[in-house]
Amino acid sequence: ILHAPDFPGLLARVAESFVQCNVTLNSAIINTLDAKVEDLFFVSDAATKQPLTNKVQIQSLKRAITQAITKNYM
Repeated sequence: ILHAPDFPGLLARVAESFVQCNVTLNSAIINTLDAKVEDLFFVSDAATKQPLTNKVQIQSLKRAITQAITKNYM
């Protein structure tokens, strides 16, 4: 689940992170509450089409998303 302040281009940055980390978006539940988002993404490994289970890949994806959405405020 992604909890973050909402801003224009947020989902595009998250999508770029999926591509960067070789992840496929299968489905999503997108919620915006006032100026905050609570988004749930169901993803899989783009190569194997299997759910992410590799801890290194999961951490890389988390790091990429965090960097992508925080660069808005730097």
